[in-house]
Amino acid sequence: MEMIRKKLPLLLALLLLLTSIVGCTGTPGDSSASDVGSSAASPATDEPSQAADGEKKTLTIWRGQGTDGEEALYNSEISGFNAQSADTVIEYEVFPYDDFGQTVRAAAATDSLPELVYLDGTEVANHAFIQSIIPITSYIDDEFKAKYADSAFSYYKDELYGVNQQDGGLALWANRAHLEAAEVRIPSYEEPWTADEFVTVLEALKEVEEVRYPLDMATSGGGYVIYAWQPWIVSFGGDWYNHDTLTATGALDSEETVGAISYIMDLAAKGLWNPDETSGSEFIDRRSSLVLTGHWTYVEYSENLGDDLMLVPMPDLGNGSQTAVGGLSFCVTPVAEQNGVVQNAVDFIKFALGDEFQSQVNDANGSLPVNKEILASLDVFKDGATLSLYAKQLSGGRFAVRPPSPAFPTYQEQVGTAVMNIISGGDIKSELESAAQRIDEVIEANQYNA
Repeated sequence: MEMIRKKLPLLLALLLLLTSIVGCTGTPGDSSASDVGSSAASPATDEPSQAADGEKKTLTIWRGQGTDGEEALYNSEISGFNAQSADTVIEYEVFPYDDFGQTVRAAAATDSLPELVYLDGTEVANHAFIQSIIPITSYIDDEFKAKYADSAFSYYKDELYGVNQQDGGLALWANRAHLEAAEVRIPSYEEPWTADEFVTVLEALKEVEEVRYPLDMATSGGGYVIYAWQPWIVSFGGDWYNHDTLTATGALDSEETVGAISYIMDLAAKGLWNPDETSGSEFIDRRSSLVLTGHWTYVEYSENLGDDLMLVPMPDLGNGSQTAVGGLSFCVTPVAEQNGVVQNAVDFIKFALGDEFQSQVNDANGSLPVNKEILASLDVFKDGATLSLYAKQLSGGRFAVRPPSPAFPTYQEQVGTAVMNIISGGDIKSELESAAQRIDEVIEANQYNA
């Protein structure tokens, strides 16, 4: 690949990115890169590359900072691979998680990428569009793919660009002792709370002696909103985007989406959740009974609540109880292609998705391994076990998918800004209309849907 040829378009892409952020008065994280064509990986029959003098090739992977358990798993994958590989050494660098996508985009514009990046799956389409990652379709055969859930593979325009080692889990963590004290019905996957019942449940929980706010939405910022609030929106009949056109107008600002956010904000107006609480600590301290967060809190919550910790589904607001999905993708960059080490990079990806590490994924952060046999074998996901709800939600197809578009960084920034403005007192309808307009302007300017 001719990196020099691509440098100017990427620099122009970054300039347009910054212009769109200023125009949208939002935070960094928007993507407005120009289309610079496609990149083809070398054939899958290539042997792993090794230096002429017999020394191992050194590849670097970048990733956003994970939890302690995740970091231990990632480092174990790298050290294990290095110990057994005859031709490759993997090194790594860790960056702040929230800004990682933008870090990779900036590196692409300045020809300073590593060989591998570990991206949020929602970012894959954008990075494929600007060619900061390359397709690896020919390197991953059907026999390998058959072992894993479909959600383990991140595609853009029918080309495979990323492989995930975990699935997400999202529901309401609950304090069983509080539910029993309030004498409310324990919901199930088959029978979640209805919209009206959920309000009644929260009002009953508010009367439990140690409870201050029964629900903790853990709304720490815009990046979290687009993930954790989407299931509520979809359950109400709305969504952030039109699934046919991948545009926002008519979906993000629809009557249904407005209604869903109005429902959530009405709960706050009734004193049932605190918009100023962002960390989830109220749940740990038993001052909240329910908290909206995901699998990554499992270890911490179980250590603090013990047998009182349980999962319950989100309420059915009219279109079924929903969850959210998403993982992190191992992706290969043009630097690996330039250096002739794509096969080396893919060898590491396959090793990291091996049975040994898939068996450790849940222990690391409570997530779901994507190896289908291993997921089915773990006691914690079996019927009646602590995390069985996660497996049921995924296998039952009750999940919302964030916008699978190169415009995802713009969606994340604009949806997050709109919701945080609403929490601060902004008008729901006008905030969503403004966000939808700005998103669609970026989509049109970049010809994302061309």
